[in-house]
Amino acid sequence: MAGVVAVESRGEESLVQAVRAGDARAWAELFDDNFQPLYRYALCRVHDHHAAEELASQVFEEAMRGVNGFRYRGVPLRAWLYRIAHNLTVDHLRRKSRQPASTLFELEANYDELQAAGVRTDFLRALRGLTDDQQQVVVLRFLQDLSIEECAAITGKSPGAVKMLQSRGLERLRSLLQGPEARQ
Repeated sequence: MAGVVAVESRGEESLVQAVRAGDARAWAELFDDNFQPLYRYALCRVHDHHAAEELASQVFEEAMRGVNGFRYRGVPLRAWLYRIAHNLTVDHLRRKSRQPASTLFELEANYDELQAAGVRTDFLRALRGLTDDQQQVVVLRFLQDLSIEECAAITGKSPGAVKMLQSRGLERLRSLLQGPEARQ
């Protein structure tokens, strides 16, 4: 098992070196492997198909600008990409919060897009009942299938804090999904 991790680590390091060198095939591999997961992450956070596509694209623009500053420390390159996605979605949501609230019709249209992306509408509605930090951890852990350590690297929180956010978020989701009759 340790040999597999070492091989994956060497593969990750060589990918980082190739990306840094501007290798078009390495960038294509990085994009192909990560665009859709980053898009789904953004879609779950911003609830808008077009904004999610734009944000996922911006992740790679930012990565191209900052790749020379990236240092491989055993954390997958995708954790760095998700950190960029996190920062971009926070900025987007901050800007959006200054705009008038969406109509119910617009929200329903966005839920249709999310549902088409394979995410259940009732889950998405319940997800909106979590804090931003809880939402982020739940989306990263269970929709993006990232490890606690990767989530910690992305969010800038300790693994213990990620576990606590996950636990409280799942507890709150369970409560919201069961509905008021289940809580009586």
